[in-house]
Amino acid sequence: MWRVLVQHQRKVTETQEELVKLADGSAHLRACDLREATVAIERLLKELEQQRVVFLEYVGRCVRAQMDPEPTLAALAREVYCLEGALPALAVRKEFEAAVEAGQFVVVKGETGSSKSTQLPQSLVDMRCIQRKQVIVTQPRKVAAQELTKRVGLEFAAWDCRRAQQSRVVGFHVGGNCSFDPQQCRIKYGAIIIDEAHERSINTDVLLGLLKKDIHKYEDLKICITSATIETEMFCNFFGQAGSLNIPGRMFPVVVKHMPIQDAQDLARPTVSAVLKILDETAAEHQPEGPAHQSRGGDVLVFLTGQVWPLTCQGALLLQDKTD
Repeated sequence: MWRVLVQHQRKVTETQEELVKLADGSAHLRACDLREATVAIERLLKELEQQRVVFLEYVGRCVRAQMDPEPTLAALAREVYCLEGALPALAVRKEFEAAVEAGQFVVVKGETGSSKSTQLPQSLVDMRCIQRKQVIVTQPRKVAAQELTKRVGLEFAAWDCRRAQQSRVVGFHVGGNCSFDPQQCRIKYGAIIIDEAHERSINTDVLLGLLKKDIHKYEDLKICITSATIETEMFCNFFGQAGSLNIPGRMFPVVVKHMPIQDAQDLARPTVSAVLKILDETAAEHQPEGPAHQSRGGDVLVFLTGQVWPLTCQGALLLQDKTD
């Protein structure tokens, strides 16, 4: 635990040094870019400091809870993971819990990379008003529900793969496929998270309408509406001045490179060429010695139209990999 605290403090120190560089003019940026960079780094510094405060508070809560050793160690491992990854959702955890306790409806705008989808369900589970109850998370797509289940289940088991596979406390229900055991899950519903509410699908809209209509029947039920691009004011007004919370995202620098395509009818060859070039350039930056193709690694996300081109490019990449 001390190791992760030291690592986190190192991140704080590095961020402070970056802020000093901007202040003394070491970074050569235009005036408008300098202001934006300063605001972003100041926000990150404040976020890191708040994460440490929240971490220490919740570690103390786990210790004082006097639970059995296994669940206590699992809870501590989850807190360590949050601080180690400097997850943005950790910094606003206290505000989120306060908003949940203040009313039945909470609208959360979590920007991309804020870890809202994985961390908010776990934060709800640890709240006193929801302990021993079931937390439901809805997703507009089947694949998202299944993948989110795997991730949250692994984190909830403190990254113990064996324990995550054996435990069926975290699971999904897609169509007729149910991966969790209702007998092992929390007995009563405590909270419902409507994720990606901005997509406004028929199922989501009907669910939101039913929850608003019948919420008076469930006085202890908490409803969280979350999205990266949600219109917070509109949803708050719909649910009668519901509480709201904003979780900042995690942004990374983006380099735009244009590669002309000679033959628009054949996307496979230029796509494969671009992917291999990216992998080789990345490998060369991190491992300058030796041929770049021998140390290729990492992932590249490629957007293609239709169903044919992804399969064609996949086959071309596999063939190229064998020839290398």
